[in-house]
Amino acid sequence: MNIQYNNIAYDNVGTPNQNAYNNVGLSDELNINVPNNDGVLTSYAAGKRAKKAMAVITSVLTITIAGGVGGISIANAFVASPEISKASFALENDEVVYSFTISGLSTYTAELIAKDGVTKESFFTLEMKGDGVKEGKFSAEGHDIVEAEVFVTNHLDYQKSIYTITIE
Repeated sequence: MNIQYNNIAYDNVGTPNQNAYNNVGLSDELNINVPNNDGVLTSYAAGKRAKKAMAVITSVLTITIAGGVGGISIANAFVASPEISKASFALENDEVVYSFTISGLSTYTAELIAKDGVTKESFFTLEMKGDGVKEGKFSAEGHDIVEAEVFVTNHLDYQKSIYTITIE
C-alpha cells in the first residue's frame, strides 16, 4: 500500500502580513465597473450619489431661505411703524363715516377692518396703500355696535394693529 502524506508545514498565526489587509477599508462599492461597460454606474452607486446631491441641495436652499426671511425680520426692526393721526369715526344713519391721516406706509399695507361688536364677525375690509388722508364711509346696517381697526402688514412676517375704536 502506497500512502501519501501532506507534509507541508503551515502556521496561520505566523503568516506574514496577515493583519495588513483591510478589505472593508479598501473597497469602494460606489466605483464598481460593470463588466464590459466601463464607466457605467451601478444602480446602488447612482442612488447613493443622488441622495448625497439632494442632501446638499436641500441644505443650501434651507440656508438661503432662512437667511432671506431672517434678513427681512431684522430689517423690520429698523423700519418705523406707521402712525395714525386726526382719526374720526362716527355711526350715522346705518353707515360708518371715517377719516384719518396715516403716515409711514412706504413698505406696508394698511387694512381697515370693521367687525360686529357683539358677534366679532368681520363685515367690511378695505385695503389701503400710500400715506395721506383716508376718508370714506361704509354700510353698517344691522350692526348696532361696530369695532373698527386699522391693521398694518407687509404680507410676510409683520402684522400690527395701530388703531382700534368701538362705535355705538
